[in-house]
Amino acid sequence: MERHIIPLHDIDGRTIWYDSTDRIEALTERIIRVSRGGLFDAATQKHRGALLNKALLNEARYSVLLDQGGQCRSSLGCVSLAEDICGRDLDEEAVLKLYRLISRNELSRSITGLHKVDGVIEFIDFYNYYECAPLVKSSLICYFFDKVHPLHDSSGRMGRLLALMLLLRNGYEFARYCPLSQLAFQNRSELQRALGCSGKDGATRFIEAMLNSYAEGVDALAKSGSNEHKTIS
Repeated sequence: MERHIIPLHDIDGRTIWYDSTDRIEALTERIIRVSRGGLFDAATQKHRGALLNKALLNEARYSVLLDQGGQCRSSLGCVSLAEDICGRDLDEEAVLKLYRLISRNELSRSITGLHKVDGVIEFIDFYNYYECAPLVKSSLICYFFDKVHPLHDSSGRMGRLLALMLLLRNGYEFARYCPLSQLAFQNRSELQRALGCSGKDGATRFIEAMLNSYAEGVDALAKSGSNEHKTIS
């Protein structure tokens, strides 16, 4: 079992880490196999459009439920912005733009207006330059924002949006159709338990829980595509 030390720090200044496990490897292989195995080959354009619209609405709905606040309209705008900027490196301007849209916080007009500035700057470098499997890295993004809460508010929502950007940047198109906020809401008990294990397991259990959420979403998507194929055959 290999231990990976991540160039990010928790709220106590300790370096974040995780162990490679058979479960992480198995879930990663499963997600890649299903999501890149002609997931929409048989789906009509109309069906894809319907799935995308449903995903956008569910992302907005469940992000509000998870954060117990916010507005669906701003959540929809955040997803659109995240998709627009996913192809380029992250910078302070993009983080601030997303944060102001999420939180409606007009006071944070510079990076110094954020809660834990050093943590945010450290995260930007991690997002752009740290090399590891994209599915694992996206899980680490959610872990960092859920565990450290580097923003005044809406840290969880920001983490999920940045995870979405990372997945799309690396060609994981399933993320457009599997709203991460919905997956996190449906698996919130498992994810919270995994966060509670961080003292002895680092981010390992959280990564496993997040990948399991992805796998469930991809399986449901594949089933939807299969049903569509039966309908049009």
